[in-house]
Amino acid sequence: MESLARGKPVYMPPRYMTTMVAAQQLLEAAAKEDSNPCYNEETKCFGLARVATATQLIVAGTLKQFATEIEMGEPLHSLCLCGDLHEVELEMYNHFLYKPMQIK
Repeated sequence: MESLARGKPVYMPPRYMTTMVAAQQLLEAAAKEDSNPCYNEETKCFGLARVATATQLIVAGTLKQFATEIEMGEPLHSLCLCGDLHEVELEMYNHFLYKPMQIK
């Protein structure tokens, strides 16, 4: 804040948002929404971490699970919220569905 007040740009080291933080912020925003939000705690999501590396991780679950239970480990993370799923997409969602004690 001090550097902003003085007009001197001081850049902080890069920080990455985790899927957990993103899900928590989305749920906070939905709670503040006066009308019917387009997503809720039961919205189906996919979480991806470190895509195309040896430690790649793909997990499916609800937005609430991503906000409270699912820890994806080291960055980089992506969180994808699903709309209406086609039967093939639903099959893949069920294939990657989160099970407690699944992630090490």
